[in-house]
Amino acid sequence: MLVPLFSVMYLILNFFISADIYLWVKTFRDPFRWKKAKIIFAAVYIILTSLIFIAYFLPNGETKTLFSRISNYYQGFLINLSITLAVAHLAAIVLKLFKLIKKDFFKRTKVKFISGWICAAVSVLFSLYGFINANNIQVTSYDVKVDKPGDDMKIILAADTHFGYSFGIKNMKQMVTKINELEPDLVCFAGDIFDNDYDAMDDPEGIKEQFASIKSTYGVYACWGNHDVSDKLFGGFTVSPGEDKKHDDRMEELLKDAGVKLLEDKAEMIDGKFTVIGRLDLSKPANDTKKRMDISEFKFDDSKLVIDIDHEPAELQETADAGIDLDLCGHTHNGQFFPLNVVINMLWENPAGYIKKTSENGHTMHNIVTEGVGVYGPFMRTFTNSEIVEINVDMK
Repeated sequence: MLVPLFSVMYLILNFFISADIYLWVKTFRDPFRWKKAKIIFAAVYIILTSLIFIAYFLPNGETKTLFSRISNYYQGFLINLSITLAVAHLAAIVLKLFKLIKKDFFKRTKVKFISGWICAAVSVLFSLYGFINANNIQVTSYDVKVDKPGDDMKIILAADTHFGYSFGIKNMKQMVTKINELEPDLVCFAGDIFDNDYDAMDDPEGIKEQFASIKSTYGVYACWGNHDVSDKLFGGFTVSPGEDKKHDDRMEELLKDAGVKLLEDKAEMIDGKFTVIGRLDLSKPANDTKKRMDISEFKFDDSKLVIDIDHEPAELQETADAGIDLDLCGHTHNGQFFPLNVVINMLWENPAGYIKKTSENGHTMHNIVTEGVGVYGPFMRTFTNSEIVEINVDMK
């Protein structure tokens, strides 16, 4: 379990942040110098910091859901505050090092007071941007050409809705409205539909009705992701990555009742025109064998369009070599928030967007990775988009 490690890191971070905040609060004039005000500040800070632990150990219910949601918002603010304070301290060190300011400059009460307000304002504004941006679903479009006979198609790719403590029915309605406005031929959900805990959803029946209201010529298809298993979350993060987890039967029932075709390592020919393959997740296949089929094991008519829905954008070369035309993925969130969005390119060949892969025999595969609709962990998106992807397929 990673909870002890995460807990220590989290508490150390909060300790250093609280020290900075306390030094700032001390610069305020009355009534902020009153002992009662300091006690109130300490109590509020301790409560907010403790919510992540309280929510983790609480049984499922409205209280757990409320505490988890507040905690997820707080984690987003905490990350931005940490970055702001780190930059401020680094700037102070550089200014002192190059003797651009006097050594005692930042010891002055007025300087501490103003610096604190600047850091607070930057953190709050950046957090508000992240929170608002996470709720604003955008549409990203790509045009691809497949050198096979068939009808031109419009495919909608969505992934990482993470329905649970953060995203819910309001976000689902916004997404479905945008999907239906695009009048798609096919809709594909590339995993992480749920956020580990089925009971965390604010309105399962409403979400099911929204899934059922999606309109497309050939229907709605989906595959599982690594969060579509029953697992406890610590501050929105999965803390048992090495453990074998299973899907909650209610997750599958919701999708089935909504008319969503879930493909678990299966290939399905649709209307005799094209094939859709749905993969089990690479890291958490959640089956008895604890592994998924190799892409080369699937049987399909390669003279027609072949679409692969795979949560994680891994094994791209193997997928191209197998003769797949469209490889549709999610999982990465493109880093979701700063600074993860800066380093995400080091982890994935295609962290987000569109690339082509050429097979050994010269076949071209189009790999498209969406930044995702929802969020994991901190409720924010900074320098990334909450999106659905429109793919216009031009057939020969």
